[in-house]
Amino acid sequence: MPRPSIRKRLILWTTILISIVLVITGMILYSSFRSSLYAQTDRFLDDAASVVLIEVEVKNNAVYHEWQEALEKNPQRSSETFIEVWDQRTNQSTRSPALGKNSIERRSGALNERIFYDVTLPNGNPGRAVGILIYPTLEHPEDDPGFQVQEHPQIFVWAGNTTHLQALLNKTKSSFIIGITLSMLLLWAIVYQVTHRSLAPMQQINQAMSERRVTEIGNPITIPDDLPVEIVEMAESFNTLLARIDVSRQKDRDFFLNLAHELRTPIAGILTLTEQSLRNPRSAEYYEQRLQTILGSVEDIRNLISRLLKFGKINRGTEPIDFAPIDLSALIKKNQSSLESKAASKALSFQNHFPSSPLIIKGDMELLRVVISNLLENATNYATHETSIISRIYEDHRGITLSFENSVATPLPEDSEIKRFFDPFYRQDKTRSRQEGHVGLGLSFCKDIVQALGGSIEAHRRDSDRLVFKVTLPESHLFRDSFEI
Repeated sequence: MPRPSIRKRLILWTTILISIVLVITGMILYSSFRSSLYAQTDRFLDDAASVVLIEVEVKNNAVYHEWQEALEKNPQRSSETFIEVWDQRTNQSTRSPALGKNSIERRSGALNERIFYDVTLPNGNPGRAVGILIYPTLEHPEDDPGFQVQEHPQIFVWAGNTTHLQALLNKTKSSFIIGITLSMLLLWAIVYQVTHRSLAPMQQINQAMSERRVTEIGNPITIPDDLPVEIVEMAESFNTLLARIDVSRQKDRDFFLNLAHELRTPIAGILTLTEQSLRNPRSAEYYEQRLQTILGSVEDIRNLISRLLKFGKINRGTEPIDFAPIDLSALIKKNQSSLESKAASKALSFQNHFPSSPLIIKGDMELLRVVISNLLENATNYATHETSIISRIYEDHRGITLSFENSVATPLPEDSEIKRFFDPFYRQDKTRSRQEGHVGLGLSFCKDIVQALGGSIEAHRRDSDRLVFKVTLPESHLFRDSFEI
């Protein structure tokens, strides 16, 4: 199916609209001209009929048509004048010689009211007639005693030939049609040229986009000073898109560079241990220790790759979320027990402030375990010796909140720097992070998980030496009824 064209649409609809306006305007002008001609004709008919209708007189106690005598004296006028008078009492009519045995269509209104209408004359030509209901003229009542004109109503009809009028109207109609057609063609040509020139800058921008090489994606296209404002917005949006694409590509490059760097270190360690083990014969105990170390490094690499794969699936929306009932306090305590040995080496203790009854929520057990495990592990790794790690669960207007708080030995950075904790591969203390096997993906991964669950995660300072991480889930995740896990 062909794609729609802006140029064709503009030309088509502009031409259609202008044509409609021209046709309507022409019809209005023609109608006004026609009405004017008919009004002039009707006035002529009225004037002529008003002169003749008084010649319908009363003589010898009968209706007498004096106008017939005038027509008989003028043969030329007699052949061109169409008059017919109907006596309403006898239903008989008197006709002018031009009508012969034919009649004119009879119409009338109230007394002395003029009714104008179109008729067809006996010779087949078009005509215009005026019909008037009148009483005969009684000039000398003493000569016709007892005659009541009201008892002898007459319908007087005068008709005139309008062949010349129809010819003039037909000629005028043809002139309007020709003029409108020529105007439409001229306007179509003008619209085509205006549309073509107006869209030319868009073609220039399109050409600049299509000629852009892959290596130039990050560079914005040049916007000429004479570019129309509507296309400027499109070009600026395209430049914004290019900038975003360039940022995304830069993030991808940084991602793979960091990934390569992080994988290089454990792989180099594995190679070094393997080379040392193969260089000279060793005892079984030595080989066992080295293999254990290599196994730990391989396990770290596998965990890193698994996290990266899941990280990508969540970002693409292809990893399904498995919602199930979860006891938050039990999940936190389970993760704390796995860190007891590390906490004991630093003389750390866990303090929990949980609701008296278990708080059951709907969520993905594995994803929440990853979030809680990362936050507790970070707190254990960075907490000052002989301090406490405080975990809280509570409800507020935002929903269900989990918070993890610990003290730190070094002063905390500003809040703007703390926000960067959630950036991929970000590490505040790079040296210690590598020594402890961290690659800077944990908090970024936690952020994506929490957002996938519909919640939010944030970090902030509590005083200058205490750091708090908060995970907030929507209230809709809470089981209001009792539920057994």
